[in-house]
Amino acid sequence: MTHYRIYALGKNGRITSGSDADCLDDTAARTLAYTGLKPGESREVWQGTHCVGFFMGAADCLPARDALPLPDAISAVLSTETPDVLVH
Repeated sequence: MTHYRIYALGKNGRITSGSDADCLDDTAARTLAYTGLKPGESREVWQGTHCVGFFMGAADCLPARDALPLPDAISAVLSTETPDVLVH
């Protein structure tokens, strides 16, 4: 497992909160950050000093993320029974 930090960003781009996560790889960490993202929210994923992902929630005029089909790679990770992410 590799240690990651996932940061929630405010509208001004500054960090509003952060959480620790131990994930198998960058893809699992990015999936964790993407999951549950709401319109207007932004998140960054960091592994040490390396930014491995940045996500912005869809605009309010777009359908909710839950209404959009997930790419196969993300669906596969979310549907696995074996946890590959540990959130602290």
